[in-house]
Amino acid sequence: MAEVATYRKAATELLELFKYLDRSLMRQIPNELIEKIEQSKDTSYEFKVDESIPFKDQNIMPITRKIFGSIYLEYCCTKEKKKELVNGNIMLNNAKRMDVQEIFNSTKYADEYKAAKKAEEQKEKQKMQNVSLVDVESMPWYKKIFNKIRNIFKR
Repeated sequence: MAEVATYRKAATELLELFKYLDRSLMRQIPNELIEKIEQSKDTSYEFKVDESIPFKDQNIMPITRKIFGSIYLEYCCTKEKKKELVNGNIMLNNAKRMDVQEIFNSTKYADEYKAAKKAEEQKEKQKMQNVSLVDVESMPWYKKIFNKIRNIFKR
């Protein structure tokens, strides 16, 4: 049961990491795989990528790093890069040495994601500004007394 929970959390982390992938790399990953990951994610687990920290220093579970590296190797690498990885220049089983930092070097998709996130935050701020609360302090004292008396008789 603990393994299932771990894999569900890893799926959540993978989906968050996919948001920062370059679109050209993202297109190479099959939609069926992304849908399976989406279906198996843990909806109660919150994970956010800290953009100020390099990928290798992110607080990502080791299983997520391994799955991410496998997906990168299987679907995104060129033949030369695969040979280099398989020949031992980078050990796939050792999450500390996994070199997938180059995935995050392309900032096209990350910039689009930031812009969309910023626009969403601005919309929320605008909604909050449009909702105005009644200022009880600006109501005259005699209206306050009148409202209290009216509330007593409403009961």
